[in-house]
Amino acid sequence: MGRDVTQLTDELISHIGLTIPIDLNKIISYFSDIEIEYDANISKDGSIKPDKEKGYLIQIKNKELDIDNPKGYRDRFTIAHELGHLFLEHLTDQDELFREGTSEVEYEANDFAANLLMPKAEFIECVYNNLDEEGLCNLDAVSDYFRVSISAVKTRGKFLGVFSW
Repeated sequence: MGRDVTQLTDELISHIGLTIPIDLNKIISYFSDIEIEYDANISKDGSIKPDKEKGYLIQIKNKELDIDNPKGYRDRFTIAHELGHLFLEHLTDQDELFREGTSEVEYEANDFAANLLMPKAEFIECVYNNLDEEGLCNLDAVSDYFRVSISAVKTRGKFLGVFSW
C-alpha cells in the first residue's frame, strides 16, 4: 500500500502510449508475462494469480471481451482491477486475489481500475461535455466514451466530487 495510484496509472498510460478508450489488450501485449483466460465456470467475476508458465494469469468469468458491446464494459473494469493487484504489488507467490470483498487491497485495485480507464482530467472534461441544458449528465455517453459501466461512471464521478453522493 501507499503507492500513488494516480501517478502509477498516469505513468502506465504515458509509457505505453495509451489513449481513451484504454486498450487493455495493448497493456496485456506489452507485458509478455500476463495472460487472460475466459471461463464461464469460475465462481468469481475475476481473479489474478501467479502462473509458473505464463507469469500471471487473469481469469474472467465471462466469454472473451467485446469492448464494443456495453455488456463487456464491466469485464473491462474487472480486468483493470486485476491488473491493479499486479501493478500495486498485492500478489505474493501463492496469492490468488478475487474481485470482491471490502479489504484495503480491493479498494486500492478498484481505484487503480478507475484511474486507468477513466483518468481524472479526461473524465471531468467528458462529463462537462455531456451535460444537457438542465445540467444533467448523459451517463450513457460517458459510459460509451470510456467503455465502462454506468455504475463505474457514477462511482468515479462521486469520488471525484463531480456527482453528489
